[in-house]
Amino acid sequence: YFDTRIDSFDDPVPPAPQWSPDGQWLIYHICDKELCSKLSDYGIYKMRVSNGEETLIFQGGMYPYWIK
Repeated sequence: YFDTRIDSFDDPVPPAPQWSPDGQWLIYHICDKELCSKLSDYGIYKMRVSNGEETLIFQGGMYPYWIK
């Protein structure tokens, strides 16, 4: 998806959610703008499954994962 010659993406990149080890959270990246062609256009979020509370963790990232 990533074109290193022009530092951009050809297509939107799917969120690829990951469960937390305790099963209470999802972590994922999403496009924060209308058109996401650069890494800085994506944000990493976590969502509490029990109530749908979503929190931005980091702006400008993709493919997060949980570290124990």
